[in-house]
This record gives sequence, C-alpha cells and structure tokens, in this order.
Amino acid sequence: MSTTPYVLGMNAKSYQGASGAALSALTEIVNIKNLTLNLEAGEADVTTRENSGWEATAATLRKCSAEFEMLYKPGDLVFQAIKSAFLTSTNVRLALLTGAMNGEDAEGPVGDFSVSNFSRNEQLTEGIAVPVSVKLAVWDKWLEPPIVEDQAFTVPASSANATVVSPSPGAVVTTQGDDMATEAEKFSITAQTVTGVFQIVEATGVISIASNTSLGASGTVHTVTVKVEHTTADLPYATATITITVTDAA
Repeated sequence: MSTTPYVLGMNAKSYQGASGAALSALTEIVNIKNLTLNLEAGEADVTTRENSGWEATAATLRKCSAEFEMLYKPGDLVFQAIKSAFLTSTNVRLALLTGAMNGEDAEGPVGDFSVSNFSRNEQLTEGIAVPVSVKLAVWDKWLEPPIVEDQAFTVPASSANATVVSPSPGAVVTTQGDDMATEAEKFSITAQTVTGVFQIVEATGVISIASNTSLGASGTVHTVTVKVEHTTADLPYATATITITVTDAA
C-alpha cells in the first residue's frame, strides 16, 4: 500500500512525445501547472416498464480530456511540440500521471491526444500563460502499478532455513489493472525488522526463511516491506507491509 495518505498536485507528473511513442520515449512536461483531468461517459436511456417507474441509464462511450496551463516559452521543445500539434491538427502522446512514471503508485491515462485549445493570457503583472485543452484521440492504456495490499503470514519457531511461510503457498498476493494484465511482476524485499531473516522469490513472491537463527521465539513479529514491480523497466511500482508472526513449534 502507498506510504503516503495523499498526493499533492505539485508531485503529479505529465509526459509528452510523438504520436504512438513508447513510454520510454516520452519527456516530462515541466512547464505545466493547474492540470485538470476529465473522465466521463455518455449516457443511454434504457428505461423499460419493468423498472418500477424509475428512469434507467447505461454508460456508453467514455471520454478523456484535460486542461492545463503552460508558460509561454517559444524555445521549449515540449511547448513547441504541443503548439505544432495544434497548428497542424496532429496528435501528441501524453501520459497524465499522479507521480513519476517509475515512482511508487503512479497512475493515469496514456494515449494520443488532439490539441483543441492553445490560447494565450497576457496579464499585466503575470508571465504570459497558454491555456491548453487536449482530447483523447487514440487510447493506449491506464498505466498503474501492481495492486497489492498489506498481508500477514506465520511461521513456526522451529522452522529450518528455506521453510515457506503459511498459509500455503506463502506468496504475496497481487492483482493487475485491466490494461496491465500482460505485464509480468517481480518481487523484492526492501526492508525487514531483522536484516536477512526472510527471503523472497523474485518471480513468484514466495517468502521463506533465509536465517532461522535470527527468527526469534514464539510471539515474535517481523515486519517485511515488499516491493512489487513490473518486469518492464521504469514503470510504476507498489509496496506492501508484510507481517510475519512466529508461532509455537509445529
């Protein structure tokens, strides 16, 4: 689970690249402020007589758009790319995320967007600002890390090295978002109460004892921080707190 209870707008990140570009080819948009992401769906009236006099509505086509401001910087390459997309009626690839693309718990839409507004505000006491509006043209994915919750396991005090924690199969449970289902995962331990007591299989998330001499007596509680990543480099990751309680000898 996330290590912070909230995310500040100043920590969100947006990225830009050529239409259809891979995530690794995108450049962070640093000349940006006050971004609003709009996600909505159309509506269809599906009311029938059997709905007891209530109107029934079904969601139809989804829409994705965003508005943000950039400072007027003609020499800035990202600024130029967005301006060019507006003037030539072409698309730009955008990733509008809640944090750094390779950071913890970052998520958001990725796709090709058309630029529908590229205005200019010239306030006397402010820097010239350019309000920008973009609308989704080609959907790619909703980028997000593996989904993992804090979990609890046990292990007997008399366990030998390589004993897998209980319950079986002793693996950290994760799921994937709908658009990330094809991504494989890998696991690692980034911290634990006593260094070196537990180990984890990178490909499966199975936790076992690495050093039983430091396991402790029955009632000892170990806290292990597990990092869950996609095997594809530089994508968002998640962490979870794993509690392992030592029990009486089996």
